[in-house]
Amino acid sequence: MIQKLIAKIEKTNAPIVVGLDPMMGFIPEYLKKQAFTEHGETLKGAGEAMWKFNKGIIDAGDDLIPAVKPQIDV
Repeated sequence: MIQKLIAKIEKTNAPIVVGLDPMMGFIPEYLKKQAFTEHGETLKGAGEAMWKFNKGIIDAGDDLIPAVKPQIDV
């Protein structure tokens, strides 16, 4: 796995990592509205909104960012 990371850092020339924060306050309202309309204001709805938001970040930076990691606040 570390070899894949090194190869991607070399390819992108970007030794960076993007953190994905699972906080509802960071999710755009339109994504929350979509998810809550489909799943209700439930954990499933919140999870769907977070998943779509974080997937969008990953997809947008796929060719620029060598690694992403979930953040956790304990």
